[in-house]
Amino acid sequence: MTSAMDKPKNLLDVYHLYEKHIKATHDSKRAKNILNETHSAIVRPLLLGLGYQEMIGSGRMSGAEMLGAKEFMKTQGLEKLLDARMAQQQGFKLLKRSQKSQRVYGSRLNQLLTWCEQQPWWLGKQLYSNRGIS
Repeated sequence: MTSAMDKPKNLLDVYHLYEKHIKATHDSKRAKNILNETHSAIVRPLLLGLGYQEMIGSGRMSGAEMLGAKEFMKTQGLEKLLDARMAQQQGFKLLKRSQKSQRVYGSRLNQLLTWCEQQPWWLGKQLYSNRGIS
């Protein structure tokens, strides 16, 4: 039986589903590393590229900053994932991230998006193929 949570409505729902998937398919140490890097790939460069203005920088985020980021993620519908790679690149430019950081966090976002494309709720397959993105 499919629960309501199996059909995400926003970026935060997608992240929570992906988190469950990673924890179910990797040992705890590896899962923690993947999720930390995925979180870092989303929270600063992607959200900034999507228009989030509240936090910039590289230090540890406060609880209030994290709450604000999660609230913003709730406002980002699934269609935003179609342009996530471009938004993340914009965020990298604004944050002046190194090429190494861009490779690591870009790869984590790509892994999340590849997982999304395999999900039954993903409606972007046709849109991706029309855009020439694989």
